Amino acid sequence: NMEEGLKFAANYIPEDRKGRIVLLTDGVETNGNSAKQSTFFSGRNLELDAMAFQPPFVEDVSLQAFHTPQSSFEGEAVPFQIGLEANVDTTATLHITQNNETVIKEEIIVSKGTNNYSYSIPLADPGLYTFKAEIFPNQDKIVENNISHSLTQVSGQPKVLMVDQDGAGDNVFRALDASGWKVDRIQ
Repeated sequence: NMEEGLKFAANYIPEDRKGRIVLLTDGVETNGNSAKQSTFFSGRNLELDAMAFQPPFVEDVSLQAFHTPQSSFEGEAVPFQIGLEANVDTTATLHITQNNETVIKEEIIVSKGTNNYSYSIPLADPGLYTFKAEIFPNQDKIVENNISHSLTQVSGQPKVLMVDQDGAGDNVFRALDASGWKVDRIQ
C-alpha cells in the first residue's frame, strides 16, 4: 500500500523540517491511491524520490482450471478439462487421481501462454468420486499453484418405466431393450 507507506514516512519528518522520502516500488499499486499523497505533501518541504524495480523473472506453470461434471450416470465417460498457464516453454508430468488411485499419468509439452487438455474415463459404479489434478513441470519455481480438485456424483443407470396393456408396447420394449436401456415394464 504505497499511499499508507508514504503517509507513514511523511509523519516521521517534522513539519517544520526539510525531508526526503525514497520509495522503492515495482509500480503495482495493490491498495490505496498514492496520487492522493501529493496533496498531503503540498506546503511541506519534502522531496520524494521513486526507484522502480522489476521483480525477478520466475519460471512458473500453474494449474488454472480443472473441471469435471457435477453429475454423471454409471457407465458414462466423464470428461476432464484442464487449463494451464505458463510463462516458459517446458515439459511436465500431468497426474490425475480418482479416489486416490492414478487414472492418468502422462508426459505433456507445455507452451508459454495458455494450454488446454481434455481427457475422459468411464465410471462404472454409482457414488461420489473425488479427482485431483497435479502438474509436475520440469521448470517451475512456484509449486503452490500446481494442484486442483474436483467432485463428480455418479448416479445409477437411468431406467424407463413402461406401462402398456395387453402387449401393445412389445415393439417399443424390444427397441429400448436392444438399445441397452433398463426397462421396468408394467402390463
